[in-house]
Amino acid sequence: MTPSPSPTTGQPPIVGCPTRLVDGELEQFCQGCRHWWPLTSEFFRQQTARKTGFDSRCKACYVDYQAEVYRKRRRPIPQHLRELVSVPWLGSHPRALPTSPRSPK
Repeated sequence: MTPSPSPTTGQPPIVGCPTRLVDGELEQFCQGCRHWWPLTSEFFRQQTARKTGFDSRCKACYVDYQAEVYRKRRRPIPQHLRELVSVPWLGSHPRALPTSPRSPK
């Protein structure tokens, strides 16, 4: 089984999250943006289950990845249910449900 490609770059991930030592500082390769970043909690989420102790994606790529996963898994609310939960005074609220389906961007 081959690893699935990154949703942000479309390139297959590098297995094992390579690290390198540059000018006395440890850096890790991000699986999402495919850049080298300092291996600190400022750039990577801590994950104790991993060998390095940090996630394989930088924090910015992790947020993008989770948003993409959410968008793929989220199901649209059917029209008949949308009409049941529509509240007139809620229409101007920024998080109100749309009354008509949005067109894809």
